[in-house]
Amino acid sequence: MVMKEGMPMVEWSSLKVDILKVIENFVEMYPYTPAECVVVEAIANCLDAKANRIDVSIYIDAEGRKIFKVVDNGKGMTKEEFEENYHALSISSKVKGEGIGFAGVGSKLYLVFLSAGESIVTETKSDSFHAASEITVIDNEPKWIYIDKRTLTNTGTLYEVKLNEEDANFLTQEKIIQIIQEYYNAILLGKYGDIIISFAGKQVQPWKPELVNETATPIAFKIRGKDFNVIFGKLKMI
Repeated sequence: MVMKEGMPMVEWSSLKVDILKVIENFVEMYPYTPAECVVVEAIANCLDAKANRIDVSIYIDAEGRKIFKVVDNGKGMTKEEFEENYHALSISSKVKGEGIGFAGVGSKLYLVFLSAGESIVTETKSDSFHAASEITVIDNEPKWIYIDKRTLTNTGTLYEVKLNEEDANFLTQEKIIQIIQEYYNAILLGKYGDIIISFAGKQVQPWKPELVNETATPIAFKIRGKDFNVIFGKLKMI
């Protein structure tokens, strides 16, 4: 190595990375608020796990904090997926062409959660593995640890997010249902098979526009060999 006169000989050094700033910039790229992201991405992860039953709820813990909770009946994670993929920033287990277009950040959703809450508990159960972890921020760095939690009796995954005060006030039952209808209405309408999204055990119903003329005759269209029946009408403005 040729050095110019006066230049010190130094060793290679790692670039400094502010991981929380990276996460903050990542969140800012989303077209919705961090609180909405909690709902949208949690359900996206469930769908990635091939779940067809997804239950969303909120509850108040012993400390009086609001907890956002999602439980699915998907395939769960293996030990390797849980340790190496889920608790990582730059790893994706997705296969191109799979899924139904709602993948989002997938297994890295907890990094988004860090902008919306104080801690995340994840429990997963697959055919070969059953464990849980807690993710939080210590000394300005996201950390995780295994915890003793075994509530799932069947395969699937459970997410619990401790919300900060602002997002706790924002994510009411009505707001959560509205977000689900806005981003996952095609699923609620049954367009992607037998997938049910519920809130506190009650199935979330799809949003359907109220037509002024409900007796209108559908007009048939054929697009790329598929038949579509379309009704044109005016919506009632509220």
